[in-house]
Amino acid sequence: MRRIRNTSLTIDTSNTPVSPALYGNKRVVLILSNTSLAGEIIAISVGSEAVLGQGIVLNQNDKMTLTSDGSYLPPVEQINAIASVGTATLSVYEETE
Repeated sequence: MRRIRNTSLTIDTSNTPVSPALYGNKRVVLILSNTSLAGEIIAISVGSEAVLGQGIVLNQNDKMTLTSDGSYLPPVEQINAIASVGTATLSVYEETE
């Protein structure tokens, strides 16, 4: 059975868990969007603590899309994020099965 999660998270300047590791399940779709309004930058890390300026960097309005039918499979490891300043908004859409 496919489960869908569609939410917005507030990311601050410390490591913030975005999605837990999956055991016995897999992600089939993962879309992360920086929907911040004031130019904040969000760094995404898979399987380790997020560090600003490393990993996947999303500027304002940037989006990362991973699908099981695309060229990059969505990871099953925990996903973490950190913001450049203050707080930033990260929209998360994921489908798991």
